[in-house]
Order: sequence, then structure tokens, then C-alpha cells
Amino acid sequence: MWSCTRKNFSGVYFWLIPLFIFIAKDPFPFLFVTGFSLVINFWGHTHFNLPKDSSVRKLASLFLIQPKDHYWHHSSDQTYCNFGTVYNFWDRFHHTWYSSEEVPQRLGFRLSYSLSRKIFLPKNE
Repeated sequence: MWSCTRKNFSGVYFWLIPLFIFIAKDPFPFLFVTGFSLVINFWGHTHFNLPKDSSVRKLASLFLIQPKDHYWHHSSDQTYCNFGTVYNFWDRFHHTWYSSEEVPQRLGFRLSYSLSRKIFLPKNE
């Protein structure tokens, strides 16, 4: 079973991507899409939101994860939503999409565990 950990992501970025570039006859399309995805992913972790009445925001919100949407992924108020990193249609398809103009009041998990438990067994109930 795949888990969403940094170990798996580093495996993808450091092993699979070079393999696909090596195998591809023309690696440009693959590199372009991968680069675009990385830029959008980094943008989703910033505080740069497009203006509310912007036509660009309305168009982008149809298919891209925006920072205002990604905040909810890290929220402790609305958990288990917005898992996509670039495109929101995956969340719409799996019914995990949540969108709001408000920002969450609190990010992260509320745990009263010790520091060592948070590091070594963060989600072990």
C-alpha cells in the first residue's frame, strides 16, 4: 500500500523522473508538465492569493488548487479534504473537495502528546 510520505516523493523525484527522461524520445513535454506541476505545488503553499473578482482566479479555480484551498488541507477545523497538489478535479471526483473564501483559524493537529511521541508515532492512536 502506498503512503504519502517524503520517502515516496523523493523516490519519484530522484529515480522515476530521470528514468522517464532517459526513456523518452523527446523529454520536453514530460519536463514541461513536471515543471508546471512543481511550480503550482509550491504556489499552493504560499500566501499569494489571486484577487477575488479576478477572471484569472475564476478560471484557475475551475481546475487548479489555489493557496486559499490548500490551507484547508492543513486545517484542524476541516480535516481530510483537498488532497490534490495541483489539480482539484481529483478531489471533486473523490468528494474530498472543500472550498471557502474564509481561511482556517488553526492549522495542524491538536495533539497533547509528548515531543518524542509526535516525532516517532504522530498518528498512532
